[in-house]
Amino acid sequence: MNIIFFLITLFTFYPLSYSLAQSIEPEKISVKSYKIIDARVFNNEIQKASQRDENWIFNPLLIVFKFHDFGNVRYVSIKRKDNTAECPSRSVITIVEEGFLDDQLRGKWKQFHFARNNCEDYWKITEVREAYLCGISGSKEVFLKELWPNPFQNFYKKKN
Repeated sequence: MNIIFFLITLFTFYPLSYSLAQSIEPEKISVKSYKIIDARVFNNEIQKASQRDENWIFNPLLIVFKFHDFGNVRYVSIKRKDNTAECPSRSVITIVEEGFLDDQLRGKWKQFHFARNNCEDYWKITEVREAYLCGISGSKEVFLKELWPNPFQNFYKKKN
């Protein structure tokens, strides 16, 4: 009788505890490593848009919305930080997405770095960084440059 009560209790509260563990806001999870994405493709499109007098190239947020493919996720955080309040010359936009339909990919972190010479110039992307949060059970809760970190990586390094 006690075993049945224990099993019912275990299976009743297990999903609740699991979902609460994953309810940590993803932007609070640290980024341990990231990969650099070549910004030349983005800047070529920005250059072409400047020749067509398009306005979206004067706002870093609009540029991000033009180039970032937002996934079908349960959580999205977008943060912009400029170097000054009036006429900034540098801007960083960080996007954190969490809750992808793919069970192996829990989250994605992407950071766009922008620069311009003066207020009349359009923005150029100086760097794009990307990292992933693995959704495989037992994986560490950190953003890394590889989607599925190799658990034997340290072992192989010691042998070679």
